[in-house]
Amino acid sequence: MNKKTVLLLILVFISSIISAQQHSAGFKDAGTFLRISKQQDYGLSVTRLIIDLGEDSIINEKDILADTFTVTGTTDSGKPAPKIKGINVTDVFGDKVESGRYVTIDLDFGLETDSDTGSSYLVTLNQDIGAFKKGAQFLQKGRTIRR
Repeated sequence: MNKKTVLLLILVFISSIISAQQHSAGFKDAGTFLRISKQQDYGLSVTRLIIDLGEDSIINEKDILADTFTVTGTTDSGKPAPKIKGINVTDVFGDKVESGRYVTIDLDFGLETDSDTGSSYLVTLNQDIGAFKKGAQFLQKGRTIRR
């Protein structure tokens, strides 16, 4: 290879590294959540989402309103995404606390909603809270936990 080709390859490599770093930095405000499922008469249903806001985001119960988050389905099952029944600041297990880094969303589940364990959800923040800005999106992390 001549020098121009080698320099061009090095330049492309460096550009791709910089681009990848900028792309991952764009998702820095997005957090993750765990899905909690429970056995019902008709099968397993996702009943809760536990969002991890991270170590640097400690929030108080009074900072959370009924419309703080929106849950939407990411697949078209023909059923509507489950509605939010309640939102609380909790510990990692979903038990209510006055302040913490976890938010638990209790879902209204049933046969008429898309609450089976095969569904996936996207949680969107509707207001600024802690280090997160309105519009931040939270994605599922890992598998569904069965309780």
